[in-house]
Amino acid sequence: MGRKLEIYPSKGEHNSLWYWKEIFSPYRTIYNFFIVYAARFSPSFKLTNALLRSIGVKIGKNVSISLGVGVDIFRPDYIEIGDETIIGFNTVILT
Repeated sequence: MGRKLEIYPSKGEHNSLWYWKEIFSPYRTIYNFFIVYAARFSPSFKLTNALLRSIGVKIGKNVSISLGVGVDIFRPDYIEIGDETIIGFNTVILT
Protein backbone atom coordinates (compact mmCIF):
# COMPACT_ATOMS: atom_id res chain seq x y z
CA MET A 1 0.00 0.00 0.00
CA GLY A 2 1.52 3.31 -1.07
CA ARG A 3 1.56 6.35 1.12
CA LYS A 4 0.11 9.68 0.15
CA LEU A 5 1.62 12.86 1.53
CA GLU A 6 0.13 16.33 1.32
CA ILE A 7 1.99 19.23 2.85
CA TYR A 8 0.12 22.30 4.03
CA PRO A 9 2.69 25.00 4.75
CA SER A 10 1.79 27.47 7.45
CA LYS A 11 0.07 30.61 6.19
CA GLY A 12 1.17 32.68 9.15
CA GLU A 13 3.15 32.68 12.34
CA HIS A 14 1.47 29.56 13.82
CA ASN A 15 1.57 25.92 12.74
CA SER A 16 -0.70 24.98 9.83
CA LEU A 17 -3.38 23.40 12.04
CA TRP A 18 -4.36 26.88 13.23
CA TYR A 19 -5.57 27.58 9.69
CA TRP A 20 -7.59 24.39 9.14
CA LYS A 21 -10.73 26.34 8.15
CA GLU A 22 -8.89 27.66 5.09
CA ILE A 23 -7.98 24.12 3.98
CA PHE A 24 -11.02 22.01 4.94
CA SER A 25 -14.75 22.66 4.92
CA PRO A 26 -15.86 23.56 8.47
CA TYR A 27 -19.29 21.98 7.86
CA ARG A 28 -17.83 18.68 6.65
CA THR A 29 -15.33 18.66 9.52
CA ILE A 30 -18.09 19.19 12.10
CA TYR A 31 -20.17 16.43 10.47
CA ASN A 32 -17.16 14.09 10.57
CA PHE A 33 -16.58 14.96 14.24
CA PHE A 34 -20.10 13.91 15.24
CA ILE A 35 -19.92 10.66 13.24
CA VAL A 36 -16.52 9.77 14.75
CA TYR A 37 -17.81 10.66 18.23
CA ALA A 38 -20.84 8.37 17.77
CA ALA A 39 -18.63 5.56 16.44
CA ARG A 40 -16.35 5.81 19.51
CA PHE A 41 -19.23 4.76 21.78
CA SER A 42 -20.96 2.24 19.53
CA PRO A 43 -21.14 -1.22 21.16
CA SER A 44 -21.54 -2.90 17.75
CA PHE A 45 -18.68 -3.62 15.35
CA LYS A 46 -21.10 -3.48 12.41
CA LEU A 47 -22.48 -0.08 13.44
CA THR A 48 -19.01 1.32 14.11
CA ASN A 49 -17.81 0.12 10.70
CA ALA A 50 -20.90 1.54 8.97
CA LEU A 51 -20.49 4.93 10.66
CA LEU A 52 -16.82 5.19 9.74
CA ARG A 53 -17.49 4.02 6.17
CA SER A 54 -20.10 6.80 5.87
CA ILE A 55 -17.34 9.42 6.22
CA GLY A 56 -14.99 7.72 3.79
CA VAL A 57 -12.88 5.31 5.86
CA LYS A 58 -12.12 2.22 3.77
CA ILE A 59 -12.78 -0.81 5.98
CA GLY A 60 -12.20 -4.44 4.98
CA LYS A 61 -14.21 -7.53 5.88
CA ASN A 62 -14.60 -8.75 9.47
CA VAL A 63 -12.86 -5.73 11.03
CA SER A 64 -13.22 -5.29 14.81
CA ILE A 65 -12.89 -1.71 16.04
CA SER A 66 -13.02 -1.44 19.85
CA LEU A 67 -14.71 1.21 21.97
CA GLY A 68 -13.00 4.57 22.10
CA VAL A 69 -11.24 4.36 18.74
CA GLY A 70 -11.00 7.73 17.02
CA VAL A 71 -10.07 8.60 13.46
CA ASP A 72 -8.92 11.80 11.81
CA ILE A 73 -11.83 14.22 11.28
CA PHE A 74 -10.11 16.18 8.52
CA ARG A 75 -9.24 13.39 6.04
CA PRO A 76 -10.90 10.12 7.09
CA ASP A 77 -10.96 9.16 3.40
CA TYR A 78 -7.18 8.61 3.59
CA ILE A 79 -7.59 5.77 6.12
CA GLU A 80 -7.63 2.15 4.93
CA ILE A 81 -8.13 -0.78 7.31
CA GLY A 82 -7.50 -4.27 5.92
CA ASP A 83 -9.54 -7.47 6.28
CA GLU A 84 -9.61 -9.26 9.66
CA THR A 85 -7.99 -6.30 11.47
CA ILE A 86 -8.48 -5.69 15.19
CA ILE A 87 -8.00 -2.13 16.46
CA GLY A 88 -7.67 -1.87 20.24
CA PHE A 89 -9.34 0.31 22.84
CA ASN A 90 -8.67 4.08 22.67
CA THR A 91 -6.52 3.92 19.54
CA VAL A 92 -6.29 7.14 17.52
CA ILE A 93 -5.70 6.93 13.76
CA LEU A 94 -4.49 10.17 12.19
CA THR A 95 -3.71 10.98 8.58
